[in-house]
Amino acid sequence: MRWFLTFEDVPLQYATMSARRPVKKKSASLNPVEIDGITYFPATEVAAFLGISRQTLWRWRRTGKIPLGHRFRDGQTFFTQNEILEVTSFAHRIDPISATDRDQLELFKPPHA
Repeated sequence: MRWFLTFEDVPLQYATMSARRPVKKKSASLNPVEIDGITYFPATEVAAFLGISRQTLWRWRRTGKIPLGHRFRDGQTFFTQNEILEVTSFAHRIDPISATDRDQLELFKPPHA
């Protein structure tokens, strides 16, 4: 059985975002594993599905930006469907530029003569 996550009734791999460059369609799918009646998805497949590296997924987990997931007996990390929705939401967020980010632009200005 394969599950496909959707956004506004459109599979995520076909969801488009308003951008100047066209968004590449993702063809990754998630192969769930059922354990004790709960459906889990492997972290490596979640990362591939979102188009991010495994290292990025681990870094987000370590810093508490996304759920930690669940560890299976062989050491593999799994996420529930609700956790995947949280990870997807975080991965596709757009943050406004703060005042401190603008101040960093001063670093690239030429020195005053």
